Amino acid sequence: MQFYIASRAQKSKTTVIETNVKNLMKFYLSKTFLIVYAMDQILIHKMGKISGIDNVQYERSKNGKVKAGFQNAVDLVLKINYQFLKEYKCKAIKRVYVLKSSSSDFKSLGVPTILDRTIQKIFQLVINPAIDVFADPNSYGFRKYRSCHNAIGSIVRTNKLY
Repeated sequence: MQFYIASRAQKSKTTVIETNVKNLMKFYLSKTFLIVYAMDQILIHKMGKISGIDNVQYERSKNGKVKAGFQNAVDLVLKINYQFLKEYKCKAIKRVYVLKSSSSDFKSLGVPTILDRTIQKIFQLVINPAIDVFADPNSYGFRKYRSCHNAIGSIVRTNKLY
Protein backbone atom coordinates (compact mmCIF):
# COMPACT_ATOMS: atom_id res chain seq x y z
CA MET A 1 0.00 0.00 0.00
CA GLN A 2 2.70 2.48 0.99
CA PHE A 3 4.76 1.60 -2.08
CA TYR A 4 1.72 2.13 -4.29
CA ILE A 5 1.00 5.56 -2.78
CA ALA A 6 4.66 6.57 -3.14
CA SER A 7 4.86 5.43 -6.77
CA ARG A 8 1.66 7.30 -7.67
CA ALA A 9 2.97 10.43 -5.94
CA GLN A 10 6.30 10.12 -7.76
CA LYS A 11 4.54 9.84 -11.13
CA SER A 12 2.71 13.10 -10.48
CA LYS A 13 6.07 14.93 -10.90
CA THR A 14 4.95 17.97 -8.94
CA THR A 15 5.55 19.19 -5.45
CA VAL A 16 1.79 19.36 -4.98
CA ILE A 17 0.16 15.97 -4.65
CA GLU A 18 -2.39 15.55 -7.42
CA THR A 19 -6.05 14.82 -6.86
CA ASN A 20 -5.75 11.17 -7.89
CA VAL A 21 -3.09 10.59 -5.23
CA LYS A 22 -5.25 12.35 -2.63
CA ASN A 23 -8.20 10.16 -3.62
CA LEU A 24 -5.99 7.08 -3.33
CA MET A 25 -4.97 8.18 0.18
CA LYS A 26 -8.65 8.74 1.10
CA PHE A 27 -9.40 5.26 -0.20
CA TYR A 28 -6.80 3.66 2.08
CA LEU A 29 -7.73 5.65 5.20
CA SER A 30 -10.80 3.58 5.98
CA LYS A 31 -9.45 0.17 4.98
CA THR A 32 -9.92 -2.39 7.74
CA PHE A 33 -6.47 -3.95 7.31
CA LEU A 34 -4.81 -0.56 7.79
CA ILE A 35 -6.83 0.18 10.92
CA VAL A 36 -6.05 -3.25 12.38
CA TYR A 37 -2.35 -2.83 11.54
CA ALA A 38 -2.23 0.65 13.09
CA MET A 39 -3.94 -0.53 16.26
CA ASP A 40 -1.60 -3.53 16.48
CA GLN A 41 1.42 -1.22 16.18
CA ILE A 42 0.05 0.90 19.04
CA LEU A 43 -0.72 -2.05 21.32
CA ILE A 44 2.64 -3.83 20.91
CA HIS A 45 4.48 -0.71 22.09
CA LYS A 46 5.49 -0.76 25.77
CA MET A 47 3.23 2.23 26.52
CA GLY A 48 0.50 0.96 24.21
CA LYS A 49 -1.82 -0.46 26.81
CA ILE A 50 -1.95 2.69 28.92
CA SER A 51 -5.39 4.16 28.40
CA GLY A 52 -6.02 7.85 28.01
CA ILE A 53 -8.61 10.00 29.67
CA ASP A 54 -11.46 7.75 28.49
CA ASN A 55 -10.06 4.76 30.50
CA VAL A 56 -11.06 2.33 27.74
CA GLN A 57 -8.76 -0.70 27.54
CA TYR A 58 -7.85 -2.38 24.25
CA GLU A 59 -6.14 -5.74 23.88
CA ARG A 60 -4.79 -7.98 21.17
CA SER A 61 -6.39 -11.41 20.94
CA LYS A 62 -4.31 -14.17 22.49
CA ASN A 63 -5.14 -17.80 21.68
CA GLY A 64 -8.41 -16.69 20.07
CA LYS A 65 -9.96 -15.81 23.43
CA VAL A 66 -12.30 -12.84 23.35
CA LYS A 67 -12.08 -10.48 26.30
CA ALA A 68 -13.67 -7.10 26.90
CA GLY A 69 -10.52 -5.27 25.72
CA PHE A 70 -10.42 -7.25 22.50
CA GLN A 71 -14.11 -6.55 21.89
CA ASN A 72 -13.40 -2.84 22.35
CA ALA A 73 -10.69 -3.11 19.70
CA VAL A 74 -13.04 -4.89 17.27
CA ASP A 75 -15.74 -2.26 17.85
CA LEU A 76 -13.20 0.50 17.21
CA VAL A 77 -12.04 -1.04 13.93
CA LEU A 78 -15.63 -1.34 12.72
CA LYS A 79 -16.41 2.26 13.76
CA ILE A 80 -13.57 3.96 11.86
CA ASN A 81 -14.38 4.98 8.30
CA TYR A 82 -13.72 8.02 6.14
CA GLN A 83 -16.77 9.92 7.39
CA PHE A 84 -15.82 9.21 11.02
CA LEU A 85 -12.27 10.50 10.40
CA LYS A 86 -13.59 13.60 8.66
CA GLU A 87 -15.66 14.63 11.70
CA TYR A 88 -13.39 13.29 14.46
CA LYS A 89 -12.15 15.57 17.25
CA CYS A 90 -9.34 14.46 19.56
CA LYS A 91 -10.07 13.86 23.22
CA ALA A 92 -8.26 15.63 26.05
CA ILE A 93 -4.86 14.27 27.07
CA LYS A 94 -4.36 12.44 30.35
CA ARG A 95 -1.51 13.87 32.44
CA VAL A 96 0.72 11.23 34.08
CA TYR A 97 3.71 11.97 36.31
CA VAL A 98 6.67 9.62 36.08
CA LEU A 99 9.76 9.55 38.27
CA LYS A 100 12.91 10.63 36.43
CA SER A 101 15.68 8.03 36.39
CA SER A 102 18.45 10.55 37.09
CA SER A 103 16.89 12.33 40.09
CA SER A 104 13.99 12.31 42.51
CA ASP A 105 12.02 14.76 40.35
CA PHE A 106 8.94 13.89 38.35
CA LYS A 107 8.36 14.59 34.69
CA SER A 108 4.92 14.92 33.22
CA LEU A 109 3.75 12.88 30.25
CA GLY A 110 0.69 13.52 28.15
CA VAL A 111 -1.07 10.28 27.24
CA PRO A 112 -3.61 10.49 24.41
CA THR A 113 -6.40 7.93 24.15
CA ILE A 114 -5.66 4.77 22.22
CA LEU A 115 -8.22 5.86 19.63
CA ASP A 116 -6.28 9.11 19.09
CA ARG A 117 -2.99 7.23 18.80
CA THR A 118 -4.52 4.77 16.33
CA ILE A 119 -5.86 7.57 14.13
CA GLN A 120 -2.49 9.35 14.22
CA LYS A 121 -0.80 6.09 13.16
CA ILE A 122 -3.29 5.59 10.30
CA PHE A 123 -2.53 9.05 8.94
CA GLN A 124 1.19 8.50 9.39
CA LEU A 125 1.04 5.26 7.40
CA VAL A 126 -0.86 6.91 4.55
CA ILE A 127 0.81 10.34 4.36
CA ASN A 128 4.48 9.48 4.95
CA PRO A 129 5.08 7.63 1.64
CA ALA A 130 3.70 10.52 -0.41
CA ILE A 131 5.73 13.10 1.52
CA ASP A 132 8.93 11.04 1.38
CA VAL A 133 8.87 11.17 -2.42
CA PHE A 134 9.20 14.96 -2.40
CA ALA A 135 11.57 15.23 0.57
CA ASP A 136 15.14 16.36 0.07
CA PRO A 137 17.38 13.29 -0.30
CA ASN A 138 19.97 15.01 1.90
CA SER A 139 17.50 15.51 4.76
CA TYR A 140 18.22 13.19 7.68
CA GLY A 141 16.38 14.84 10.58
CA PHE A 142 13.25 13.17 11.97
CA ARG A 143 12.90 10.73 9.07
CA LYS A 144 12.37 7.01 9.42
CA TYR A 145 15.40 4.83 8.67
CA ARG A 146 17.68 7.87 8.68
CA SER A 147 20.11 8.84 11.40
CA CYS A 148 23.08 11.08 12.11
CA HIS A 149 25.31 8.12 11.16
CA ASN A 150 23.76 8.09 7.67
CA ALA A 151 24.34 11.84 7.37
CA ILE A 152 28.01 11.52 8.38
CA GLY A 153 28.43 8.64 5.91
CA SER A 154 26.95 10.77 3.15
CA ILE A 155 29.33 13.64 3.95
CA VAL A 156 32.32 11.30 3.97
CA ARG A 157 31.31 9.76 0.63
CA THR A 158 30.73 13.17 -0.95
CA ASN A 159 33.96 14.81 0.30
CA LYS A 160 36.14 11.69 0.24
CA LEU A 161 37.30 12.35 3.82
CA TYR A 162 39.00 9.16 4.94
